[in-house]
Amino acid sequence: MERGLSRIVYILGAFCLVAACGGSSKNGTGAAGASVAMEPDATPIGGTSAPVGAGTAAVGTGGRTGAGSPSSAGTAATVPSGAGGSAVGGSPGNGSSGSTAANGGMSGAGDLGNYFVSGAWHGYAWTSAMGMGTSIMPMDFSAQTTGMPRCVKGSVAATSDYSGNAMLGVNLNQTMTANAPLMTATPTKAGVMLDLKNNSGSPLRFQVQTPAGGTSETWCIDVSGSGGFIPWSSLKTECWGTTGKAYANEPISAAMLLVPGTMMAAVPFDFCLDGLSEVDGPTGGTAGSAAAGSGGSTAGAGGTSSGAGAGGSAGMSPPPLQGGCMGFASRYWDCCKPHCGWSANAPGGAGPITSCDRSDNAVGDANARNSCEGGPAHLCHSMVPWAVNDQLSYGFSAVAASGTDICGKCYQLQFTGVSHNAGEDPGSAAVGGKTMIVQAINIGGDVGSGQFDISIPGGGVGMFNACSAQWGVPASELGQQYGGFLPRCKEQHGRTNHQALKSCVMQACTSVFEARGLTELAAGCRWYVDWMQVADNPALMYKEVACPAELLNKGGVRRQGTPANACVR
Repeated sequence: MERGLSRIVYILGAFCLVAACGGSSKNGTGAAGASVAMEPDATPIGGTSAPVGAGTAAVGTGGRTGAGSPSSAGTAATVPSGAGGSAVGGSPGNGSSGSTAANGGMSGAGDLGNYFVSGAWHGYAWTSAMGMGTSIMPMDFSAQTTGMPRCVKGSVAATSDYSGNAMLGVNLNQTMTANAPLMTATPTKAGVMLDLKNNSGSPLRFQVQTPAGGTSETWCIDVSGSGGFIPWSSLKTECWGTTGKAYANEPISAAMLLVPGTMMAAVPFDFCLDGLSEVDGPTGGTAGSAAAGSGGSTAGAGGTSSGAGAGGSAGMSPPPLQGGCMGFASRYWDCCKPHCGWSANAPGGAGPITSCDRSDNAVGDANARNSCEGGPAHLCHSMVPWAVNDQLSYGFSAVAASGTDICGKCYQLQFTGVSHNAGEDPGSAAVGGKTMIVQAINIGGDVGSGQFDISIPGGGVGMFNACSAQWGVPASELGQQYGGFLPRCKEQHGRTNHQALKSCVMQACTSVFEARGLTELAAGCRWYVDWMQVADNPALMYKEVACPAELLNKGGVRRQGTPANACVR
């Protein structure tokens, strides 16, 4: 067994310089860490709205009942009728609700303003805002003299029960008359073509539902990018989890785009519905597709959702965690070969991750010596983090070295909006409410319980610096040994000037990586500025989850088995 390399955490002055993560060499033995059972994840329901006839208010029907127990439907409110009726809130399982009236009284036909027409579908367009403090503009489309696009913006307030949401919806079978009853439409084709522009990158769900009432049901799917072709069969009653009943072409009354809220922070949104039509299949050329059901992964531009993946889908934001373990994220990049790069440390049925040479070419020998011990094997540049959207990112991490069976485990991290130990850190506040899924590829002898040391270029080399030799960069250009670029920038600009800190770190990303043609490393460094908001040791809640296909396809460990749902010790 080769010598294990340790990692340390260093605190200096008034603020914490993030954990150093010196690489770990082969460590095939060691006692297993203690496991702590976690409560099962409580599945959130974002809340739904049952649109009704022209001139009457949309009725809120979603929400939650009780802690961790999603309601199947809330209690529908009795609403007035008449052209231009006032908004009346429904009664969700918990929390407040509200909705916006669909304006009636229009004459003529065609897709314009408050009235939507697409093929055989026709009915009033409407908006809905649920949860105290949630906003959406415009309230309706009565002032719009055209049809598509129909654009809305606003913010979904954080609620303790996930009942907050905002929606843009269209009724599918309704005549253009005041007080028109809401009828149902039965799908006749393979799916829908959704064309949208998500200006803010907020989470979005496409959802259809039956009319409000005792047996009202909804089916949904998370969408990303510009939308694309969505097979009817990919929708299910619980699109945020692994269960739920698939849609089987039941008669539906409305279709909508929903912005789900969180319990941590408000979710700003700004999107446009550019087109919605029932079709028999993808026509090609539409950038991005809807995220396909549980475990699927999304094909490229114009492609359809495809195949079973390891867990999650391209662009699919997982549901917020309820319960779990508390921890924090630090950062490092030392260029050392990680613990999971040795065959002996790979779990049964999975091979080790690939190591790279000085020029970032794959090293064929899985047992090649660690560069931090004078060998040729480094961490590959492809292990940088990246953003899926404004609220979700993927990456790789080191965790506590309490056991050898850690390689390939994946964890969902949900940032709480405060720093673990860096005081009033503006970056930690800015990243609050965001989600990251990481795979463990390294261990650290003194990486603490619940600590995720994320592989981020410019995050500090720690005890072992193989980067200067690999990149030809003086150690002085890599920032502080523990923490990298950010603590150096804090010395120059103070702890709380967020914009100045972001600009300073970005300049370092450019001068150290971009100027040397290290494009992948530059992208990972910029991610720390743009998505991670230069957060300094942000606190988080976490839970072990199935690994997304995106992490596996990036070179991660293809671990077999079911997540153990245990805290990292």
